Amino acid sequence: MKTDKVLLSRFFYLFLLTISGCVEIFVPTIDLDTSAIVITGIITDLNPALVEIATAVAGYTKEGSIERISGATVLLFDDQGNQEQLTEIRNGYYEGISKGVVGREYHINVHLPNNDIINSTPQLLKPCPSIDSLALEQISYLKSFGAITQLHLNGLNLNLYMNRDDTLSRYYKWKIGGTYKRYTAFDFALAELPCYVTLPDHFYYALGESMSDNADLLWKKLKFISADGIYAFGHSVEVVQYSLTQEAYDYWKKIEDQQNNVGSIFDSPPAQITGNLNYVDNQKFPVVGFFEASGVKKKRIFIRRVDFLVLPENPNQFNTFNIDAQCFLPAPWFTPLDSASAPPFCGDCSLIKNSTKVKPSYWPE
Repeated sequence: MKTDKVLLSRFFYLFLLTISGCVEIFVPTIDLDTSAIVITGIITDLNPALVEIATAVAGYTKEGSIERISGATVLLFDDQGNQEQLTEIRNGYYEGISKGVVGREYHINVHLPNNDIINSTPQLLKPCPSIDSLALEQISYLKSFGAITQLHLNGLNLNLYMNRDDTLSRYYKWKIGGTYKRYTAFDFALAELPCYVTLPDHFYYALGESMSDNADLLWKKLKFISADGIYAFGHSVEVVQYSLTQEAYDYWKKIEDQQNNVGSIFDSPPAQITGNLNYVDNQKFPVVGFFEASGVKKKRIFIRRVDFLVLPENPNQFNTFNIDAQCFLPAPWFTPLDSASAPPFCGDCSLIKNSTKVKPSYWPE
């Protein structure tokens, strides 16, 4: 029944947006004695250089503690003697016009409004091998929470395969995003028309290092995907693969380790993660971030509800009501809010950020 479908899918997606979808610049949680300049940027063989510049206040802990810097001069250089000045496209964001070229080294030179100058170390733009295939693997396991509580989790491993003969770089980073289909929460006339909501492609990343010399295909488990309402009506997942230099890989690996190494008094304390940017005059103030050059390849896989192993004792895993939690009162039994109190997207799912009622060209029939 369509009305039942309409009352599906909510909290998990909102959670993803909260923790990462709105953050355009990533800086690890650090304790600074003073303010730090934050610079992050990339040039690829698919896109021109994009650089973001900000100031993080002392004791930085969240996105709201940074202030983007306008009015800087950002110059991009390659090892062939070419130079390009990036244009400020909006506050703190600077963009070039030329795509990167495989085999060339790139670095940036940043002149801040206060006349400080920051350089990055050169990064070789390595070719990125193609993604041979993406595959889904059904998995079910018990996860322990403390000494007593256990939760039976089931879902899919998203695995990537890369042809060994086509492997031209040793270090990689993957970003995973995608588009899912959903319906309007309330049973209005619009509720019969589906919406297609695109997740940001930077809400998750994984790292890999190709060291196998025996297998024909290099294999990487990218992500565990739990059964959830955002997969109830189909989900087109896009994997973006980046080639990395060892310096860039080491930087992202430190961030990954720091993100995972929490929760115990025996864990090492958070530390400032240095990248490849430094003041020309060696000022004591830190520079946080990295400017990287990458080859890029992309591939999509379509995930359907039937791809999941759903246990009989947990039949509500695909109840998509949870992602529309803002549209209902918890008691009595999920009573819809009135139109004046409910967020606008409850009456029209196309009002969700990055949502459209036009079916994407990559969506299967």
